[in-house]
Amino acid sequence: MQDLRGSEIVNGKFNKNSEIFNTNWDFVIVDEAHEGTKTALGDSVIKNLVKENSKFLALSGTPFNIIEEYEDSVFTWNYIDEQRAKENWYKNNLDSNPYEDLPQMKIYTYNLGEILNQPAFFDEDKSFNFKEFFRTEKENFVHEKYIKKFLDLMTNVTDSNYPYSNEEFRNTFQHSLWIIPGVKEGRALSKLLKQHWTFSTFEIVNVAGDGDADEESKDALKKVQEAIATGKKTITLSCGKLTAGVTVPEWTAVFMLAGGYSTSAASYMQTIFRVQSPCRQGGKFKEICCVFDFAPDRSLKFISESIERTGGNRQEIDEYLNFCPVIALQGSKMIEYNVNNLFQQVKRVQAARVVRNGFDDSNLYNKGLLLQLDKNDLEKFSKLKGIIGASKAQKIPNDIDINYSGLDKTATAGGDKTSKSPELEKRKKLRRNAISILRGISI
Repeated sequence: MQDLRGSEIVNGKFNKNSEIFNTNWDFVIVDEAHEGTKTALGDSVIKNLVKENSKFLALSGTPFNIIEEYEDSVFTWNYIDEQRAKENWYKNNLDSNPYEDLPQMKIYTYNLGEILNQPAFFDEDKSFNFKEFFRTEKENFVHEKYIKKFLDLMTNVTDSNYPYSNEEFRNTFQHSLWIIPGVKEGRALSKLLKQHWTFSTFEIVNVAGDGDADEESKDALKKVQEAIATGKKTITLSCGKLTAGVTVPEWTAVFMLAGGYSTSAASYMQTIFRVQSPCRQGGKFKEICCVFDFAPDRSLKFISESIERTGGNRQEIDEYLNFCPVIALQGSKMIEYNVNNLFQQVKRVQAARVVRNGFDDSNLYNKGLLLQLDKNDLEKFSKLKGIIGASKAQKIPNDIDINYSGLDKTATAGGDKTSKSPELEKRKKLRRNAISILRGISI
């Protein structure tokens, strides 16, 4: 894709790849489609490659920014499918289990804001602000005493709720990835970890930016591999490197110490699944891997989105929690979510999101009913648009089509999944327009 985007045929700068573009391809496959297809150049490449009779397949492990374009032709094999196949293999097969090496993931959430109880670390959305928590001046932390308190908490031998609180945990999480806000934060944290009574026994691999100032710059992956090869336990600090398309099999945990509620789902999922890679050492394989997320609403947000994609089916959510337990520190106890208390927490998170976003949040509007607007409804919306059209509080769509014949309820419910329906696409546009008008009225 990178090379094809440079071709003159798609308005690039170089006279190359004409043979590829002129070939009548039977089948075009784009890997990592969430990255390469969303720019104008990427879109031009696809349009020039996919001919009238070509079949097209977009592959992505995190298709959040493109999924709506393919909703009538989506084929999935995800973590839950994999773990289900792993669990059920021997019910139907006698030969060795091909999924056996794929570890189960567990998500642990900690509300660092509540633990530290410092108003200075909250932003205007009442979310924990990692950028402020890890803020540096002259390569030292402004809030160093609280960073040290956090590191001590992670290793507190009197409290088994934290990942390095006992020898068993330290042996389980011998190699981990810590996601931090930036380059300066990486250098400052590396220095503190090397001075800490527990973490000084780990090899600290800083791949944020160019790493520590006194280290020569190396390939990030090579640095991690060389550190693991020494036989020491390791902690890798990153603000983006090694979070996509890279495999470090020895990693068993990822610490999410950056971002927040607004973190993109694609970035989050790409990052946490770095630690789910299979690893076999000394005849043993990695059975579990863990995510330690210190912004709990963020984890619930993505679980909420998973719930929405499954239609809120309780059985499927129960299965999700079976294969990917979510465990939260509440007070002095670790509480594992079940379907009921998860739904309660998700509703709380969604309500908080609506409060933050105000009337701009599309969850306020019933998308199912707005797909079924008939001619009379559309006429009413057209009149409403006329009434509030002078308002500058909200941009109003230009076109309200009241001559559209509409879909029956079978079609709007997704009865025909075999092809992308032009009628359905048009109706979705009408729904977006209707929401925009309702939003204007609400404001």
